[in-house]
Amino acid sequence: MAFMRATIGEAIGLTGGTDEIDLLRRKIDGLNRKMVSLINESVESGEGIESHEAEFKELSDTIELLQGRIQKLEEALASDQVNDSRILQLQQIIADRASKKMEYDDTIVHQMIECVKVYPDGRLDIIFGGGYLIEERLEKEN
Repeated sequence: MAFMRATIGEAIGLTGGTDEIDLLRRKIDGLNRKMVSLINESVESGEGIESHEAEFKELSDTIELLQGRIQKLEEALASDQVNDSRILQLQQIIADRASKKMEYDDTIVHQMIECVKVYPDGRLDIIFGGGYLIEERLEKEN
C-alpha cells in the first residue's frame, strides 16, 4: 500500500517533472498533519502514542518512500538540465563551425581522432571516434 502511494504519480500519468514533485510534497505535508493529529488524539485520550504505533510506522514508511521518489525526480531533472545545456553547447559549436567550413581547424581533428598507431614497417592506424579505422602506409624516400 505504501509503495502504491509513493508511485501514484506514475499511475496517474505524471511525467516525473515539477508537477509530480509538488504533488508528492503535498502528500507528505498531509501525512505529517495526519501524524500530528494522531499524536494530539493520543495525548487527549490518554491512550499514549504506543496505541497508534502501527499507524505511525505506516505513515513514516510512506513518507520515506515519497521522499525517495522526490529525490530521484530532482536528480533526473538536474541531469536533464545538464544534458539540455550540453546539447545547446554542441549546437552552438556546430553553428560556429558551419560558418567556417572552408577553414582548417585542428580542434575538429583532435575531437574526431581517438588514436594514431605507428608501426615500424611504416604502417599507420588512425582510429576515429566510434571505432572507425583507417590504415595508411608511409613510403620511404630514396
